[in-house]
Amino acid sequence: MAELIQLMCKISSFDPLSVIRHLTGEIVNDSETTCTDSIGKKINNINILSSILKSLHLASDNHTMDKIVSADILEIISGICFALLLELQPSYDGRENTLSSVAAICDLLMVCMEICQDDQVIVVLKKCDHFLDVWLAEQPCIPDQKHSKEQGIMDIICTVEIYKTVFSLERCRLNTSDIFEKCCTLFDSLFSKVLNILPHVPNKVISRIVFGVIANLLKQDPNQAVSRMSKLWNTVESFVVADRIDFIQQTLLILCSLADFLFPVTGEPLGIHLKCSNHFWMIVQQAMVHTNPLTRKRAMYLLKRIIDICEKQFADVSAGACPVFVWKKASEKEFSKTWEDVVLILETLEEKQVHVIKPLLGRMEFLLKATFLHSGGNCQLIKGPFHDVLYYLHTSWLVTIFKRCLMHESVFVIKWAVETILNLDYDMVPLLTQGQHEFLSTSFLLAFQELKIYTRQQGVSRGSSPFVGPGLINFFSSCIRVIQEPMRQASFLKQVLNTIMSTSWSSVPVMFFTQGLSHIPQSSLLDKDAIFIIKDIVVSRLTTMEPHAKGIVQCFLVQTLINLIDQNQVSLEDFVDVISKFDKDLCLQRGTTQWKQTVDWLEKTSTTGWSRQSVQKTVLSMVQDCLQVKEDTEINMADQLKIGQISRLVLLAADAGILGNKSNPEDVTLDDLLNLLTAIINSVSSHAYMPKVKADKAVYLLAAISEEQGKVCDNPVDSSIQHAFFVCQKELYDYIASRVNSDYSEIRDLSLVSIYTEVIQIFHKYAMPGDAWSSRSLTDLCTRCIQTLKVVQSVAEKSLQHQMLQIAAISVLSTVCLLIDDDSDVKSWQSVAQCIFDYVISMKLDTSFTKEEAVTDDGNGDGKRNWGKVVSRFMTAQWQLVCFCLRRLPCSVPAECLFYKCLEAFDTGSWESDLPVMDCLAALLPQLLTCNVKPEQLTMAIDLAWVKTNEEHHTAGFWLKLRSFINMAFQNSLLHQPKDSIILQHLLKYARKLFSFGDDKTGVLNLLVEKLCDVWHSLDGIFIAEKLITLLTDACIFGEIYKKADNLFPDVWAYFVTLQDEVAVNEILPRLKRNGLVVRSMIVNFLIRLRPEDSKHTDLAMSLWKELVQRYQLLVDDTVYRQYNNSLSHRCKHRIFQILLLMEPFISEDNRVECWSFIWKSLVTEVHPSVRHMQEWLVLRLALRFPTFVDDLWIYFDEFSERRNLSLTSLITIVSHLGPHLPKSLQSSYYMKAIPTVIPWCMAHHFNTRLHAQVTIIKLWNQCIAVELDDVTSAFSIVKTFMCFNTENNNTMKNVKKLFENYFIKTFDFVRDYSLETIFYTLPVLAILTDEEWISPEMFTAHDLSGNTQMGYRLPLYNITSDLKCCHAGPWRIKPPAEKSEECDEDGEGDVQKKIMPWRLMTPDEESFDYEFKKKLHKPGGLVLVTSLIEKIPNLGGLCRTSEIFGVSEFVLRNLHYIDDKMFQVLSVTAQNWIPITEVPPERLIEFMDDKRKEGYTLIGAEQTANSMCLTKYRFPTKSLLLLGNEKEGIPVNLIQLLDVCVEIPQQGIIRSLNVHVSGALLIWEYARQQMEKQTHS
Repeated sequence: MAELIQLMCKISSFDPLSVIRHLTGEIVNDSETTCTDSIGKKINNINILSSILKSLHLASDNHTMDKIVSADILEIISGICFALLLELQPSYDGRENTLSSVAAICDLLMVCMEICQDDQVIVVLKKCDHFLDVWLAEQPCIPDQKHSKEQGIMDIICTVEIYKTVFSLERCRLNTSDIFEKCCTLFDSLFSKVLNILPHVPNKVISRIVFGVIANLLKQDPNQAVSRMSKLWNTVESFVVADRIDFIQQTLLILCSLADFLFPVTGEPLGIHLKCSNHFWMIVQQAMVHTNPLTRKRAMYLLKRIIDICEKQFADVSAGACPVFVWKKASEKEFSKTWEDVVLILETLEEKQVHVIKPLLGRMEFLLKATFLHSGGNCQLIKGPFHDVLYYLHTSWLVTIFKRCLMHESVFVIKWAVETILNLDYDMVPLLTQGQHEFLSTSFLLAFQELKIYTRQQGVSRGSSPFVGPGLINFFSSCIRVIQEPMRQASFLKQVLNTIMSTSWSSVPVMFFTQGLSHIPQSSLLDKDAIFIIKDIVVSRLTTMEPHAKGIVQCFLVQTLINLIDQNQVSLEDFVDVISKFDKDLCLQRGTTQWKQTVDWLEKTSTTGWSRQSVQKTVLSMVQDCLQVKEDTEINMADQLKIGQISRLVLLAADAGILGNKSNPEDVTLDDLLNLLTAIINSVSSHAYMPKVKADKAVYLLAAISEEQGKVCDNPVDSSIQHAFFVCQKELYDYIASRVNSDYSEIRDLSLVSIYTEVIQIFHKYAMPGDAWSSRSLTDLCTRCIQTLKVVQSVAEKSLQHQMLQIAAISVLSTVCLLIDDDSDVKSWQSVAQCIFDYVISMKLDTSFTKEEAVTDDGNGDGKRNWGKVVSRFMTAQWQLVCFCLRRLPCSVPAECLFYKCLEAFDTGSWESDLPVMDCLAALLPQLLTCNVKPEQLTMAIDLAWVKTNEEHHTAGFWLKLRSFINMAFQNSLLHQPKDSIILQHLLKYARKLFSFGDDKTGVLNLLVEKLCDVWHSLDGIFIAEKLITLLTDACIFGEIYKKADNLFPDVWAYFVTLQDEVAVNEILPRLKRNGLVVRSMIVNFLIRLRPEDSKHTDLAMSLWKELVQRYQLLVDDTVYRQYNNSLSHRCKHRIFQILLLMEPFISEDNRVECWSFIWKSLVTEVHPSVRHMQEWLVLRLALRFPTFVDDLWIYFDEFSERRNLSLTSLITIVSHLGPHLPKSLQSSYYMKAIPTVIPWCMAHHFNTRLHAQVTIIKLWNQCIAVELDDVTSAFSIVKTFMCFNTENNNTMKNVKKLFENYFIKTFDFVRDYSLETIFYTLPVLAILTDEEWISPEMFTAHDLSGNTQMGYRLPLYNITSDLKCCHAGPWRIKPPAEKSEECDEDGEGDVQKKIMPWRLMTPDEESFDYEFKKKLHKPGGLVLVTSLIEKIPNLGGLCRTSEIFGVSEFVLRNLHYIDDKMFQVLSVTAQNWIPITEVPPERLIEFMDDKRKEGYTLIGAEQTANSMCLTKYRFPTKSLLLLGNEKEGIPVNLIQLLDVCVEIPQQGIIRSLNVHVSGALLIWEYARQQMEKQTHS
C-alpha cells in the first residue's frame, strides 16, 4: 500500500489535495456509525491518509504542500484525530481493534504535526492539557468506567498516546528550536498533572504514563529532571502513606519502568540515591513476598540490577545506623557471596518442586551468620553507628525469605521455615534487635494455620509432641528474654494476643500458642488491655471448640495470666472480671492444678502486690454493691455476671487464706460475707417491705458460692459455706415455697426458677444421711407445688401467670426426682417419692404448651424470644416426672395411652424434652410387648426416636440423645424377640446403620457396643449374642482408618493427655473414648470370659469362628491389587486372626480338622508378616493340643515344595518352635523327623527359604542339646559340621545372625506368651502395625463392663516376662520406618539446580514490554533466523523458544497465524511475546533475502552442499541471515544460488541428517557463542 501511494504521488495528473479532502470528508461522515465494517473502513481511510501525507512530506513536494493549507491540517487534527480519540475508550475496551485504531490515529496525528506550524503543535498540547484538567476534575471512581463523547472526557490512554506523539517530534526535543521553551512551560504543568493522575489509574495505564510521558519528560529537559524525579518519588511514597491496597504493585511498576534513570549502570542516578533509602528497600522486600508473581519478578529485577551495579562501580552503600542494604567494597567478596545466596534462594522458591528447593535451604546457615553483628571480626550485638559495626545482611532479608517460604505451595517448605524460625538463636541473629517484632508476632504466627505442620511423623509414638510444641515454648521465652525492655516486651506479647484474637483459628494452633505463652518466665507484662484481650479470647474465640480443646486453652491462659499480669497496671476488679470468664467445668475447678496455682499466686500477691486488706475490702465492696437494689429493679444479665465474679473471687481469696481468721477488727472473713447473705435471707419473713430482688440476689449469691465450691471437703472454707446454709435452711425453704407458688407472672422470672432449683440441689449436697428435717421440708415443698399444679390445671383458660406458676412448680418436682434417682438411700426419700407418685398417676399430661395472647413483648423483645425456653422447660420437667414414676412404679400408668402421648411429644417438644421422652419409651416398650400394640407401631417409635437423634448430628446434644436412643432400642426385652421378628430385624437394621455411621463419626459405635456388651454379660446374654452374631463379628473387626490429616486431632489429644494434671481439664473431663480400639476392647473383654466347658459358650465361639472365616475369605477374594502394609485389608485380616487366636481353646475334636485345614489354606495366600505370625501361632497351639497333627507337618513339606516360598518359611518356622513343648515321649521322634526334613532346604535356591532352614537347623540342634536327646545328636552329627562351616563363612553367618535376632525366631514362645498383651499390643508393635492397632492391657481394664476386672479371664492380661516386649521391632528383612525425608538432604555447599536469569535479560514489566524491553532484549543488526521453508509447527515453536533464549534479532515465519496454534505455544513457552517476528511467505523469500543483502547481511544456509563449510571452522558475521531448509527437501537449489555460504554440522554417526529444530539450535548457539567471545575480547 505504501509503495502504491508513493507511485501515485509521482504521477503528474494525480491531485493529492482532492484525495486528502475526500478522505477527510469520508472519515468525518463515517464517524456517526459504529458497526465493525464502518470502523474497519474508517481505519483503512486513516492509514491511506497518513501514507499520502507522509509521502508528500518525504518527497519535499513544496508545491503540493503549499496547497495544503493549515485549515486542512487543523481539520484533520481536530475533526478526525481528536474527535475519533474522544470516541475510543481503550482503558475500558482493551480489544485489539481499539488499540490498533488508537495507533492508526496517532500515526496520522504524528504526520500532521510534522507538517504543521509550531503554533498548531502548541494548540495540540493545550488541548491535551485541557483533557487532563477535565479528567482530574471528574476523577471517576472506577478508572475503567466508560464515558460518552458528550462528556468531553478523553480516555487517559488516548491522551498519553498524543503526548507520546508530541515527544517523538524532533523540534520538541531540541532545546535550540523556537518551540522548545513554549513546550517546556506546558511540560511542567503536564508533569504535575500526571503525578496527580497516577493514584487514580490501574497498572496498565500507569505503565503507559511512565514510559510514554514521564520517561520522555525526564529525557526532554535535563535541568528539570532531578526535581521531577524527586516529586515523582514523593508521589510514590504517598501511596504508602495512603495505605493503598495495590501500592506495592504500582510502586514496583514505576520503579522498574524508570530503572535506567534511578539505577544507571554507569554514572550517577537521577537525583535520588534510592540504594541508600531504607524505605525503598522495605518496598522491594514487601514486593518480594507479594501474591502476584509479576510483582515479585519486578522486585527481583531491581535487586539484581543494584547488586550488579555495586559490583561494577566499587562503591560503598549504606544509610544510617542500621541500613537495610549494605555494600562495602573492602569486603566485596563476602558481600557478593551473601547476596548471591539471597537471590538464589528467593528465585528458587519460585519453583514448586521440593527436590529443587531443598538443597538450597542449607545456605540459610550462611545467611544467618551474615546477619551476626561484627566488630573487629567478632560477633556482638549492635551498639554504635554503622561505621563502628558491620554486618553483611540486614535481618529484614531473612524475614523476606521466611515470608516467601511461609507462602509457598509446599508444606515441606512451610514446615522448614517454621521450624527454623522457632529454633533460631535470637541472641546471635538480631531479628528483634533490628525491629522484626511485627513479623514474629503476626505474620509468622499466622503460618501456624497450616495444620499439616503438626502431623506426627512415621516412627514417632503417639503422645509425643510435634516440634511446634517445644519450639513455641522456646520461641516465646527467647523473644521476651532478648527484647529486655519491659515496655517492648509487653507490646510484643500484646501483639501476639491480638493475632490470636483477630483470626479464626482451628483449636490445634491455639492450644500450642497458649502452651508456649504459659511457659514464659514470671514477669509483669500484662496490662489492663492485654488481660482484656485474654478475656475476649476466652469469651468469643473458643466458643466453637471441642470441650477438651477449650479446656486446654483455658488452662494455659490461666497460667499465662497469673505468670505475667502486672498488678501495678491492673486492678483487682479487672482481674476478677477476666478470671471469672474461665469455665469451672473445664479449667478453674476447686482442687485442680490451675485452681491451686491461682490460689498460691493470689496468696503470694497479698504480700507483694494487692495487699490482704485491699483484697478483703474489694470483696466486701463488691458484695455490698451487688446487694444494693431499688424497689423496681430485677436480676438482669449484668447482675448474673457480677455474682459470678464475686463467687469466684470469694472462693479464691478464701482458699488463699485472705478471708481466714481475723487478726484485727478491720479484717473481713468468709463468715462475715456469708453472714451478710444469711442475715438478708433470715429477715425476709420479718421485713415485709424488703425488695424481693434483694432477697433473690442474696439467695443467688449464696448458691453461686456453693456452686463454685464444688465437692464438699473437710476444711474451714467448706465448713463455713455449709454452716451458712444450715443457718438459713428453714427460711430458704419457706422463701422458695412462697416464691415458687405465688410470685411468677413474667417470662423473665424463668431465671429465678433455675436459682431456686439449684438451691434445692445444694441442700441435698449438704444434707446429712437420714436428715428427717430435710425430708419433711422437701415433702412440704413438694406438697405445696402439687397443690399449685392442681389449682392451675383446674383453670379453664390459663393466663401467663398461671403458666409460669405451673413451670415453677413442676421444675421443683422434677429437680427432687433427679435427686432421688441419684441417691442410694431410697428410704430417706420415701415420703417425698410417694407424694410425687400420687400426683403423677393423676396428672393430666400436656403434650404442648400453648402461647397465650397475654404473652407480649416486654420492651426489648425477650418475651417472645424466650417463649421457646418456657415450653422446653415445662415439657422436660413434665416428662422427667413421668419417667421417674415409670422407673419406680412400672405399671402405675396405662402403658398404651402413655405410649401415644410420647409419640406426640416428639412432635411438640424440644431437644431437651426428647431425652426424658426416650427414657419413658425405654421403660414402656417392655410392657407394650405384652399389650395390643402392633410391632409396626413399636418400630415406628424407634424410627421417630432416631429421627430426633439424627437432628442433633452436628450439636453437642447428639451424644446425649444417641445414648438415650440406644438404651431405649437395644434393651434385653426387645433383643429377646425371635430372630425373624419384625422388631429384631428392625433393630438389626439400625445396628448396621450405626456401624456405618461409626465409620464417619468416631465414637458412635462405642455407645452401641457398650450397651450390647452389657446385655451379653447378663444371664441370658449368650442367646442374644448368638442371634446377633453378625453384629458381634462386625465389632470384632471394626476400626476406623484415618488419613494422615485425620490423625492430627487424635494425636494432639494424646499429647495433651500425657501432660496429666498439668492441665486441669485432664482431671475434670474423662479421657476421650471415641476410638475404634475401645470397641474391640469391650468385645475382647466379653469374649475372654467365655468358657470352653460351657456348651452354650462353645456354640457361640464356633459360630463366631465361622463368621470370621467367611469374612477373611471375602477379604482374600476382594484383594486383587498389591497388598500394602497397614491397608484396610491388612488390618482387617490381622484383627480376624487375633480373635481366632482367642477362640482357639474352643476348637474340639469335632471341628479341629476343619479349622486346621483353613489355617494352612490361609497360610498359603497370606503375605503380611503380622497376619502370618498369628496363623503360625494357631498352628503351633493346635499341634500341641492335638499331637496327631504333628505328622501333617512333614506332608506339607512335600506339598509346599512347589508353592510360594513364604509357605515354606512359615512351615520351617513352625517346626523350629514346636519341639520343646511337645510331651517328652514325642520329642525324640519329632526331632528325628524334623532334622532330616529341614536339612535339604538349607541348600534351597530361594534365599529366604534357605536362610530360614539354616536358622531352624541350628535351633533344632540347640533344642536337642537342651533337652538331652543324645540319640538325635549322635544320629545327625553332620549338623555340627554344618554349624562350624557357617561360623567360618562370614557372609552366611551375618545373615543367619540377623535372622536369629528377629523377635519371632529368637524370643517368642507360643505357650508362655499367650496373653492379651502379646496378641493385641506387643506383636502389633513389633510387626510395625500402625499404632491405631495397638490395644494396651490398660485399655482392657478401663473398658471392662463385667464389673469384675481381670476376674474370669481365660488367659493372662499381661505377659509373664518382658523379654518379647524388649525386642527390636520389624520383620527381619524390613527396616523399621525412619522419618520420611524429602528426596534429598539440605546441604549448604555443592552444586544445585540454578534457573536464574541475569537481570539484563529480565523483563521487569510484562505490561509494558511493547514500549522498551522488546527492543532492548533483541537489538537489530544481529542474527535473522528464516524458517519460511519449515512446515511442521512443533519445529517452529521449538525454534522460536531457542531464538528468544539466545537473543535472535528477528524470527521469520511463513505465516503469522502459526503463533496462535496451541502446539506452537506449548513448545515456544511464550517466547513469541518477547521476540520480533516477521511474516515472509516462501514466494516472497527471494525478495526478502535481496533486501537483507542490501542492508549488509551475509546470507547463510544450513545445508550440506559440495562447497559447504564445517560449522567448527566458520566465523559468523554479526549481521547474519540464517536460512533453514524444509524438513524433507532441505533448501531448494534456486535459493542455494542466492546464498553467500552454506554451513554444515559435522557428524560422526550413520544417520544422514539432524532434525531441523536441533540443527537450527546448534547453529544459533554457535553464532551466540562467537558473539559472546567477541564481546569478551573487546
